[in-house]
Amino acid sequence: MPQQTTVAVENSFIKGLVTEATGMNFPEQAVTETFDCIYDIDGSVFRRTGFDFEPNYTTKTIDRSNRAIREYLWQNVSGNGNITVVVLQVGNTLYFYEADGTGIFSTGAQTTTVTLTPVSGAPTPEAVEAQFADGNGYLIVVHPYCEPMRIAYDVAAHTATPTNITLQIRDFEGAINDPYAVDFRPTSTLGALDKYLQLLIALFKAILLRLVGITFLI
Repeated sequence: MPQQTTVAVENSFIKGLVTEATGMNFPEQAVTETFDCIYDIDGSVFRRTGFDFEPNYTTKTIDRSNRAIREYLWQNVSGNGNITVVVLQVGNTLYFYEADGTGIFSTGAQTTTVTLTPVSGAPTPEAVEAQFADGNGYLIVVHPYCEPMRIAYDVAAHTATPTNITLQIRDFEGAINDPYAVDFRPTSTLGALDKYLQLLIALFKAILLRLVGITFLI
C-alpha cells in the first residue's frame, strides 16, 4: 500500500526551543525558532514583556565600558540572618546595596566601596570577573590578579572593610640548603622549634598507638 502524506498540527510546545537537533532526530513538542516567548509547563506560550526600571528606582553613574560586571547576593551579613547585601562588581570596584526584602535594591545603594588592587606585576583587574563566597558573616573575594580578601560589613555604619588573606603553604620538601637527611633528627640546633616538633611527633605516635595499636620508631 503506498504511503500517504498526512499533516500533523503541533500545538503543545512544552519542550520549548531546541537548537541542537537535526531534522532526523528533532524532538516532539519543541520549536526550531522563537523570539521573546515564554513556554509554560502545560504548553502555553506567552509573549515575554520588555525590561523596565523597578518602582521608585534610583540611578548611579558608573562607567561600565570594557569592564567586567558581576553580582553576588551576600546573605547572613555580619552573622545576622536578617541582613542581605547585593554586591556588584564593575571593573575593579565593588559596590554594595542593602536589600530590604521588597526586591527593590537600587534604593539601598551605599556610598562605601572596595577597590580590587592587583598584586605587583599583575595586569589591571578591570576586565576580569571576581569570584565570591561568604561564611561566618564575611564576604570572601578572590581574583586572578589580586590578593584574596575577606570583607567585613558594619551594618550600623553601612561600611565595608576589606582585609587581605595571607595563604600559607606547607613545605613537604624542605629548604634547598638544608644539610640534614630526611631521617636525621637534630637535638640542639633547632631550639624551641625542635621541642615543638618533638611534641608533635610524640602526640602523633600516641594517637596511632591508641587507634590502631601501631608503634613507630621515630
